[in-house]
Amino acid sequence: MEKEEYRIEQRKALNIIWTAAEDYSFRPDFMSFDRRGRAVFYLNMLIGLTQKWFGQELVRQKAADFEGAALRELYDTVLWLCLENCIYKKELPYRPALESLRKEYAREFLEDTEKILEPTLSLIVRIGYFKRILGEKNTASFGGTRLLDAMDLDGGLDAEQFKAAVELILWNFFRFRSAPVKKKPVKAIRIPVPGFIRNLHLIPVMMVRMDDEAYEEAGLLEREQEADGEREEENGENPRQDRLNRGEISEKHGIYGGERVSYDMQYIEACFGPPLYDGRENRRLEKELCTGNHQDCRLYFARGSGPAQAFEDERANETVRRPDGSQSGGPRLQNTVGKHGAAATPEIRRQQEKFLEQEWKNREYYESRRDFFQSCILRLKNRLLDAVQRGGEPEPVPGMAGNLDGRLVWRGLYLDDNRIFVQNRMEDRESFSVDIMLDGSASQLKRQEMIAAQAYVIAESLRLAGIPVQVYSFCSVRGYTVFRMFRTYKDEGGNRNIFLYGAAGWNRDGLALRGAGHLAMQSPYKKKLLLILTDASPNDDRRLAAKGRAPVGKEYAKNAGILDAAREVRELKKKGIRVIGLFCGNDSDLAGAGKIYGSSFARITDMGQMAETVGGLILKEALREE
Repeated sequence: MEKEEYRIEQRKALNIIWTAAEDYSFRPDFMSFDRRGRAVFYLNMLIGLTQKWFGQELVRQKAADFEGAALRELYDTVLWLCLENCIYKKELPYRPALESLRKEYAREFLEDTEKILEPTLSLIVRIGYFKRILGEKNTASFGGTRLLDAMDLDGGLDAEQFKAAVELILWNFFRFRSAPVKKKPVKAIRIPVPGFIRNLHLIPVMMVRMDDEAYEEAGLLEREQEADGEREEENGENPRQDRLNRGEISEKHGIYGGERVSYDMQYIEACFGPPLYDGRENRRLEKELCTGNHQDCRLYFARGSGPAQAFEDERANETVRRPDGSQSGGPRLQNTVGKHGAAATPEIRRQQEKFLEQEWKNREYYESRRDFFQSCILRLKNRLLDAVQRGGEPEPVPGMAGNLDGRLVWRGLYLDDNRIFVQNRMEDRESFSVDIMLDGSASQLKRQEMIAAQAYVIAESLRLAGIPVQVYSFCSVRGYTVFRMFRTYKDEGGNRNIFLYGAAGWNRDGLALRGAGHLAMQSPYKKKLLLILTDASPNDDRRLAAKGRAPVGKEYAKNAGILDAAREVRELKKKGIRVIGLFCGNDSDLAGAGKIYGSSFARITDMGQMAETVGGLILKEALREE
């Protein structure tokens, strides 16, 4: 696992702990990760619940007692298993789902450890403990039944009683006694990186200790400082505004203004483009859209600027310099890596380079098939013009004059209905606009050039047919659902910026659909169409918001994500936005596409069928009456 992925896991762990503790000011001394470096949901919830029931000082004091002990890992294990047992009994009446979460973790733990040939004593104790939870027979060779019995503590214990019970267990079984004088805690150990854990082939301790440096690496100290600032403003204090009034800082520094912008925001702005909205408007949109299943999420709308230069219809006679330094014929690209200044980190530069390289690939792919794609544009444009600008096919309308329709004569004879004539009337069709939203998540990495080409063909056909169109992509990065605008309704030029499209991050389809609804409502036309190029496989690292007594919500993936996206599609239709899904994914996800988009979706397997497939769907929705 890359270091950045591990940082994400640290933040996930903290969110789980905060939710369970019901205290977002709590800074835990411990977090829990598996041997792959991923946050362990159940154990991090246990840390939060421990804070809720016993407070932080109990665990902090016992951890200090174990410093320097030869069997420190074993004592830590006994402490946390005793806590798990006692806290579980305290919390279960309030959270019935805790039982299934506990058993699920026990099964996963035992599956993860069954191939370890020489487990440590600490691990043997844990294996026996979790087998007992599942009602399985303990086959371990150590005589630990009495220890496990002793660790089965009463759920009614308070903090002092619990501490006394643990000290008695440690003395009776290991002859360990805490020092009479509280020891001065030493500097906590750093969290080991996952590669280190894998190389040693070890299962890590149940909890890993956090120090200031580890918090800073995870970007958590910065978030604490932001939270402190928000609390100051709530209490009537606003030191930032005071500095603004004195002219010490500028309001134009970053999306939210101020002297310091979080690293997440620096990363997003540097890689995806400057903000489309100012801080106040963005916060208003978050308050409006980040609710329900998405209440813990953030939004960012980017202008989508990048290293693109004018993309002409005719092949440019200039030389393009690829990001790797080689040259080729084609449109010129200006390498703007590092345009955000010396402060750009290596991580930001790498992502900028990836997007720059992908832009070149998108353009090269289109240029290599230019004649074919131009013919696709022409066919789709004509398909749209025939039915939209010219009012559709002549529509036969019954009337009292016109051409006699023999099939209606019986109505005049038997029903006294004189409307037995037919007139072919060209009906004026109401104008409409189209939004094209591209799935920009990492699941599309292998299809980026094709998606960019498809989007360009559709958008260019709409533009040439005189139909207002705007185009953007979406992905989820660092808890933000990011929209990258390539074209707005007001743009009068071509669609060259679509080739800036690049895939990265996750896809929180439900929140993306909400954001797309906001963007589509900017259209002045009554009829609005939303066309989505997607793999119909929602997947985000941030869970659904918790409901009821559950400490956290379900993972945003598979059926939970599909149901959320389908719900948002229905909400858009209620607002009068017609939603069309163009499927570009794996066969296994076709069923999900059907659940999300119903009958209004199609799969483009042949670009040659683009005019008929896409044109037919657009016309069906645009000409359909309410």
